Amino acid sequence: FATYSITGAGAFTIGSGTSGVITASTGGFTGFTSFTANTSSTITCTGAAAFSVAGNVTISGTYTYSTSVITTTAAGAFNSSASIYSWIHNAVGLTQTLTTNGLTAAGVLTITTGAVDTGANLALTVTGATSITGTLTCNASTITAAAVTVNDGGLYANGIATSNISGNIVVGGGTSGSITTGVGTIHIDGTTTIAAG
Repeated sequence: FATYSITGAGAFTIGSGTSGVITASTGGFTGFTSFTANTSSTITCTGAAAFSVAGNVTISGTYTYSTSVITTTAAGAFNSSASIYSWIHNAVGLTQTLTTNGLTAAGVLTITTGAVDTGANLALTVTGATSITGTLTCNASTITAAAVTVNDGGLYANGIATSNISGNIVVGGGTSGSITTGVGTIHIDGTTTIAAG
């Protein structure tokens, strides 16, 4: 089967009128500077659809995620009233900040470069694995994660957040990787491995 994608260079908006529908299996879109799915929109993913956005992401409508992946490649605001599947942030030195709503990811969160910030203490829940090579800034949020790996060079900045990690946490594996916390709390139900040299 062929895989088809939509490529653009500006803003992508769906549901700006009375309706708007996207159905995607293994395709998706790439290159847009922002993605907005308004309240009247319906996005149905039936497979590993890939959406790449260099800017703000807003999902206010109905979003059926299957195994889809949203990749952000620039600074922006991430606001989704619907749960998503997986999120990859890969933007050197640039931050995506949660706004308005907390975020639930039923798959994985991968911070390859750059930072993900929970903004005004918004909740972040990741059902699958969280992998951090960039920075996760937790502020005073409630963080719920299954398993966390802070890779070489990564930073889990707990701040004054309450982090509940139901699985294992691994820090390092190379020469660095760290978890910092202020007066926050980190609950770990699994095994903690500190492997940095």
